[in-house]
Parts: sequence; structure tokens; C-alpha cells
Amino acid sequence: MIRAFLMIALLTGTLPFSQLQAAELVLNGSASYYYLTREYYVAGLYLPAPEQDPDAILSPDTAKRMQLIVSTERWSPRKWAQQWQNNISINNDNLSADTQVQQAVMEFTQFPRDDLHRDDEIRVDYQPGGNTRVLLNRELVIESSGVELFNYLLNTWIGKLPPSREFRQHILQQDTSAAAEQNRRLLLTHEIPAARNQLYSGWLNAERAAQQAEQERQQQQARAAELEAEKAEQEARKQREAEARRLAEERAAREAAEKLAKQRAEQLRQAQATAIKAQAERLAKAQKPASSKASNSKSTAKSADILAAEQDYYLQQLQWQLQRQLEAEVSYPAWAKQFAQEGLVEMDLELNRAGETFNLRARDDSVAKLLVSEVQRAVQSAASKISINDDLEGQQWPLSVSYRFSLQGAEQPTMAMPQPPKSLQVKKAPPAQQGQLRQSYEDVQRERILSAVEYPKAAQILKKKGLVELQVEILRDGKLGEIKELSNNRHRELTQALINAVKQNAPFPPLPAELSDSSLKLKVSHDFKL
Repeated sequence: MIRAFLMIALLTGTLPFSQLQAAELVLNGSASYYYLTREYYVAGLYLPAPEQDPDAILSPDTAKRMQLIVSTERWSPRKWAQQWQNNISINNDNLSADTQVQQAVMEFTQFPRDDLHRDDEIRVDYQPGGNTRVLLNRELVIESSGVELFNYLLNTWIGKLPPSREFRQHILQQDTSAAAEQNRRLLLTHEIPAARNQLYSGWLNAERAAQQAEQERQQQQARAAELEAEKAEQEARKQREAEARRLAEERAAREAAEKLAKQRAEQLRQAQATAIKAQAERLAKAQKPASSKASNSKSTAKSADILAAEQDYYLQQLQWQLQRQLEAEVSYPAWAKQFAQEGLVEMDLELNRAGETFNLRARDDSVAKLLVSEVQRAVQSAASKISINDDLEGQQWPLSVSYRFSLQGAEQPTMAMPQPPKSLQVKKAPPAQQGQLRQSYEDVQRERILSAVEYPKAAQILKKKGLVELQVEILRDGKLGEIKELSNNRHRELTQALINAVKQNAPFPPLPAELSDSSLKLKVSHDFKL
């Protein structure tokens, strides 16, 4: 019956042949998409014949269609973008090399200009050798060459992290439940509400009308500004004259007030100095030798102040170590860059003596989840690599970290290395002992770097070998300074392998406090042998 109707429609010219081909697809499976217990749409996947193999479905030789019928009352553009950007990024490992496809993915997550309503329909069609077409209520929204855009979207249903295991199963194979039968009837018999036809073009027309209205408003403002210009100039002249008089009066009043304030400040200073001198004289006359008990009490109070200052230093040192190690661990997520996500992630956490983090909380819920997740991963990795001073009291401590993700590559705010209180400051070692300390520090860092060297596989296959020597500058706070090549190895990938091992170990521990050096030049060499 359906085939007969379609043939009649084709012969009478009421249905294009491309639509006839798409209509011949059969419903492979259907499911309801839920997010936080709320149903957002009914999903249907159409194929030339039933198929359960994802690789066969994703093949560019397979015609296919995704059909989404909105089942929630309202689906805002913000939630649409948030859900699709997250689902696309977690189900597709690589970005397309085609900038046109990248732009199409971005457009898909942002095309709703207003809320989607119940019974709105989104279709994504693909025919082998053709383009991927996205339609809203049967109206073309996006067209992208090839199958890449379609597969990016379909992977959100049948990829590695679908909405649920049941959702994926029902899309790949028809379900026999009553709910599935209801979904199939909705998908196969769905009609666009008359009031929602030409929805997308209506949005675009509204945008153009708004732009035109804004242009007219600006033109009217410009004309009004011209009419006011002459009047304003006349008023301005009068105001400048009045302003000059006012400023002169204010300057005279300010100078008089400053003179009076200086006089009073001098009087107050003299009065304070006199009072302090008189008080000191009275204390000197009244002072008597302190008892042993009072002396012990004063000593205890002083020790408590010193201990408090030392504990504060240990905690600040722990905070500094975690923050600088975090900056070395963070990697800007590729999908976050694709979706132009940036901003400051500030996170509170607790750290225990075993180097474990818990109760990680982002301060701002509006920051993109991809960025927050990356900072959570990085802080857990950083916490396992820092050392905790044995003299720091307690077993766990509240800390905070921050990281600014910037598409323009803005530098991170710097945190200065905490300085110890006087009670913890150590004297610089004698020259001979400094040499031993320096040598010990260099040996440890050199061993760490060399243990991280990886012989490039491509270089091994091509039988590339040789000695690579570097001079590595380590600043006093452990930051990596300049890396200088000392050897002239003709195999660049071997030199880069040693440089990578250096950067992998940065930042380094701060230089020993007993050293007077502001930085240290460490020589590192590795002989790549087959």
C-alpha cells in the first residue's frame, strides 16, 4: 500500500525521487532518550534492512536515517547544546580533519534559536555517495559532505558510552515490549504540528528582522546624535568655563585641607611620641625581675607562636606543591577546544597523608564539565606525585587549586614559593658542603630523567643511534628553565626523546635550602644504543 502511494506520488511529481529512496528505509530499532529521569525524545534508526553490527551500520556504503521526536514539553537551546556536546565528545575519540565537518558538528549543537516543543522532529539523513542532511520539521538546517557528521551523531546512540545499555540494544534490534510498540507507531505515523511548520526559517527570519530593526535603530540614533551635536557643543562651552572655575575653587580648597591635615598629623605624631616615651619611662621604673613561673609561661607562649608559624608554612608549602604539579599535569581537552570552552576552574578538595584526594568540589557549576573533569583527573595525578612534610600535623587537610583554560594561551597566575619562618631558616652551607649537596641533588634528578627516556620505535627500526647531551637549567623553586643542546646529534628524534624525559619530570624539587645558588645547570647525557 505504501509503495503504491509513493509510486503515484512520484509519477504525479508530488514526491522527489530522493525522498522515495529515503522512505524505503525500514525502522531498525527505537528507544526513548532520558536525561536525569526526564524523557527528552523518542529515537528511531532506519536502515535498508535490519542490522545489528555497528561497523556495518556506520559504513559509508549504508543508507541510514536518525529520527528524533521531541517528547518533553520544552527543550531549551542551552540544554540541547550541553547534552549533545557532552555525548558527542565522550563517544568520538578523534576530531575530524575536515574543517567543514567540524563546523557542521558545532552548528548541530547550536542550531536551535528557541525552545524545541513536544512533537518537533529532527531528522538526520544519509545516502551513500551523498551528503549528511539535518532537517528540523522536514526543513533543511545543515548539509555536510560525506558520512562523518552522521556517524558523529549516531555514535551517541550506539558508541562506547550510549545513554544506556538498553537504549543501544533497542536501537540495534527491535524490542517487543508494549512501550517499544508505542514508540514505533509514533515514529512511523508522526506528523509535524501545523503551527511548527517552517520553524527554522521562521527563526532565521526573526533574526534578520531583529538585525534590520537594530540597524534602523542605530541610524535613528545617529541622526538624533547629529541634531544634538550643535546643541551639545554650545552647552559644552559653557560647561567647560564653569568646570574651570569649579576646579580652581576645588584645588584651592584641597590645598587648604591638605595643609590643615598635615598640621594635625604632625601634632598627633608628636603627641603619640610623647605618650610612648612617658609610658616607656613608667614601665622602666616599675619593672621588676620576673619570677620563674612567669618566665616559663612567657617561654611557652612564644613556642606556641613559633609552632603556629611553622605549621602555617608547612601547609602553604603543600598547597604550593599541589598547585605547581597540577599545572604540569593538565592537558586541554580536544573536544573542549572544538566547542570553544574556556574559563577558570577553581576546585576545593581534601588531601590525606597517603596522597589521596576526596570531596573534590568545583566552585562554579557553570564551568564546562569537560574542563572540570580534566582538573579533577589532573589533581588526582598531581597529589600522588608530591611529598608531604612529616612535621605537618594532622592526617588530612583542606586545599584548593585553580587552572585557567584559555584558547588564546593566556599564562597561568603564578604562585610564589612560600618562605620559611625564622625558626626554620637554615644557614648556607660551607663551600665544600655545598658542593656535596649540589652533587647529590644533581645525581637524583639525573637518575629520574634517564629512567624516563624512551627509545623512539621509528628510530630503532631505522637503526638510528648516538650520544645526546643536554644542559638543563633548574631554577631555585624547581621550575624548568632553559634546555641547551651540548651534543651535535644528527638524529633530531633522539634529542627530542631526551628533552621529553626532562619535561616529563618537571617541575623538579626546589634546590636545597643550604645552597646559595639561584639556579643550577644540570648536564644530562644518554647514549642511544641498538
